[in-house]
Amino acid sequence: MIINLEQNLEGFNRYNGGWVKTITKLDKDYNNGYSLNGEFIANKRVKNVNLEPNILYLDCSIGGSRKNQEKNYHLFKLVEDEIFIIQTIEDGGPDWAVQLWDNVEKELGLQKTKPELVLEQATSLDTDEFIDFSEKLLEDNRFKLYLIKLCSEKGIEQEIVTKLLLGRDD
Repeated sequence: MIINLEQNLEGFNRYNGGWVKTITKLDKDYNNGYSLNGEFIANKRVKNVNLEPNILYLDCSIGGSRKNQEKNYHLFKLVEDEIFIIQTIEDGGPDWAVQLWDNVEKELGLQKTKPELVLEQATSLDTDEFIDFSEKLLEDNRFKLYLIKLCSEKGIEQEIVTKLLLGRDD
């Protein structure tokens, strides 16, 4: 659907340029715009953009004077035939991308599940504490796959992992 961003995003300005991109992945190895992976779909003076429903988009509008540029960011989705603005950052500083991370994670479904959070905490335990903790976790099947992965990362022997999963003490 073709949408006029100038009419739908408060603070939209292409006086000094700007761009729109999809956001498909978050890469926290970077703490700038490179952390927000996706395809650029429009740049410079483009006001009318073809948007698809339920895709996460980021608009960067660059206004102000040539010497004192102001960058405004809009994280948004097209819902049915209207733009739904998730977050706006006005005159974003160097951490503008990091400020978007929480909402990007929510929208992309990247927030950690309960098993991931619990097992992340478990990685700080020493091997014996971890094994005791693991036995309790195995009562819930959701944890088994995560446990196998963590055991591998912690260097716990395959034999111990097998005993834990099978519930054998022999």
